[in-house]
Amino acid sequence: MKALFTLLMESKNKNWLFVISVTSIIIILFLLSSFITKIYVVQLKDIIGNYYVLGIVVYLFLGIIDAMGVPFSNIPLIPVVISIYGFYFGVFLTSLGWFAGSLIALKIARKYGINVVRRFISLKRLKSFQDYLPERDFYVSIIFFRIIMPHDFVNYGYGMFTKISNKTFIIASLIGIVLSVFIYSYVEILSLTYQILAIVLSIIVFCLVFYYYPRIRNIKK
Repeated sequence: MKALFTLLMESKNKNWLFVISVTSIIIILFLLSSFITKIYVVQLKDIIGNYYVLGIVVYLFLGIIDAMGVPFSNIPLIPVVISIYGFYFGVFLTSLGWFAGSLIALKIARKYGINVVRRFISLKRLKSFQDYLPERDFYVSIIFFRIIMPHDFVNYGYGMFTKISNKTFIIASLIGIVLSVFIYSYVEILSLTYQILAIVLSIIVFCLVFYYYPRIRNIKK
């Protein structure tokens, strides 16, 4: 779903066939990861068991660079982490990595601005996201965007285009990230049928928000 937002922001002609194809690949990777993990969970635990601490460090690092805008997503790894480290510890590790990366990205945006941010994310896509940023009610907007949008948009967008306080960003981001991780993790433990239904429903809701949210904001103005 987050990848869908990125593609929609980049696509001038709204090439839905391309968007749907790439998004479908990402969804398939998540479902395939979940399916394989459930089959080979014992073997995976045996393998990771010898590198328990190293596995945690590597996963945290991947979560941090994911939140900073490096072209990598650790979402397909969530089923593996949940199965090996347990549901709650897996949620904690994923949330911690994304949260740490979000704080680093915010600091980069605030301190170095466009010259450095452009190395992590397309400025064209980031400026498009500016239309979605509210002038107030940051708590609600950040929590919502954390669930449906890529981390880099939220981190760099709020850092460059708003005067949000560090306290508000930290609290709202923490809530939004934990909720987001819980959703991904809960979907992972569902049966394949319910996983597909949940993902399809999420995409539908997301597309509606993507098209109608800016219009609603303009009406209010």
